Amino acid sequence: MAAYKARNLYTHFVHEMIVEPGTKASAGSQADDHPLNPNPDSNWGAFFKDNDMLLQIDKDCRRLCPDLFFFQKATEYPCKEIIHADSRVETLRKRVEHCVLHSETLKVDRFGKSNMIASRRKTSEEYSLLPDGQEAHWEVVERILFIYAKLNPGQGYVQGMNEILGPIYYTFASDPRNEWKEFAEADSFFCFTNLMAEIRDIFIKTLDLDAVCGIGSMMASFTSKLKEKDEFLYNRIKELDLKPQYYAFRWLTLLLSQEFPLPDVLRIWDSLFADDKRFDFLICICCAMLMILRDEIINEDFPTVMKLVQLTSTLACVKMVSMCMCITTSLHASSECCITCVRATVCVYGCENVMQLVIFSCLVVFAIGQHHHLNNHELQQLVDPGFQSLDINPKDGLLEHDELSKLFDMRDTDGNGNLSREEFGAHTGLDFLFKDPLFDHFDTDHNGVLSKDEFVEKPFAEMNQNGDSEVSRHEFDHFYTQLLHHINQHHG
Repeated sequence: MAAYKARNLYTHFVHEMIVEPGTKASAGSQADDHPLNPNPDSNWGAFFKDNDMLLQIDKDCRRLCPDLFFFQKATEYPCKEIIHADSRVETLRKRVEHCVLHSETLKVDRFGKSNMIASRRKTSEEYSLLPDGQEAHWEVVERILFIYAKLNPGQGYVQGMNEILGPIYYTFASDPRNEWKEFAEADSFFCFTNLMAEIRDIFIKTLDLDAVCGIGSMMASFTSKLKEKDEFLYNRIKELDLKPQYYAFRWLTLLLSQEFPLPDVLRIWDSLFADDKRFDFLICICCAMLMILRDEIINEDFPTVMKLVQLTSTLACVKMVSMCMCITTSLHASSECCITCVRATVCVYGCENVMQLVIFSCLVVFAIGQHHHLNNHELQQLVDPGFQSLDINPKDGLLEHDELSKLFDMRDTDGNGNLSREEFGAHTGLDFLFKDPLFDHFDTDHNGVLSKDEFVEKPFAEMNQNGDSEVSRHEFDHFYTQLLHHINQHHG
């Protein structure tokens, strides 16, 4: 019943804001009302004001998801009241085409002859238009945004709203069930309106520098979270003077809708909207996106890093990101669900690629921070991928002393024979999940650095229970499961 009333209400909005004005525009203006009428109540004043907004909406909607042909296709359920031949309603698309100004250029040929050459923005050459009687999906999105802007004059339309609405409308309009597809426009309008009620402060320019709300506040929370989870990376970004306005502004404002292919965006949004604290989740994902580029950010210069953070869709493990979203599907979800998602991801993609482990690790640490203590079985499932990442030379199912020693040498970036806390935490893998407690555990002499004896010799001897100079998966799992269980109980 609620859906029925909402859909009827939207039909009323369409009739009042598009059909009636469009009918009047087609019929011509009244004798006492004309474009030069100075009367503030003149319909032409509102018409010109709406046109300024409509031109921007039209431009943005025509180029919505350019890599996806869906929005250029005809919808199966157009607004019949508008496209019907007998209705004589001027559509928003035609209204835009009519209001584009002609311009003329004075051209003089080599004989001195002058000619006036007329020019006009030809949108129809850039985008193929459908014949009369059909509507493209982008035209439906345009209508939704126009109605929303008319109903919210204090905010109006702001660039980027089309990127928020696009995935919502696509989900409804591509539903295999006709009963949902038929009302995709109305349902998308109300879903978009409800979402904008939560994020509208982000689109209000006067709140950009507000400390409590607005995009400035979200970027501050983002940098704070990054510092909390990876201070070394945070300091490197600060050293590069890579301000969040350069990249995180778009990430947060558009809810990552422009950073990944649409299927991955939908997967991220599934988890985002299922979470009561969805914007905490969003901030965590943005931090994870930087962590996946950790090595490049630490080692490269400003121009290279700037390019990386602005072209995140090119990351080879973008699908890894979307699948790992379910790790933090809800801050109230069970840890068992969290671990299951991790295991599924590891099974599909493997852990050979260290960069893939970054996103796995950083998201799990966010999840762990939100859940109750993990049991031994869950901890063992977290430990197992760590063994796979270490057993590489040779990959024989056994961890040898040399493999652990090489890990130490790799982390000892200054070559002084010790691992500082920064060096220990600068690499990913199992220890990233509990890096500080693990560092303190291995630092038996409490001098603030780890020697090879503390990090390699003693742990290897403890793991090698049968004394055969090789650590099996079972021995590794047993050692780290017990160790992480102890840390989990005492550090939470």
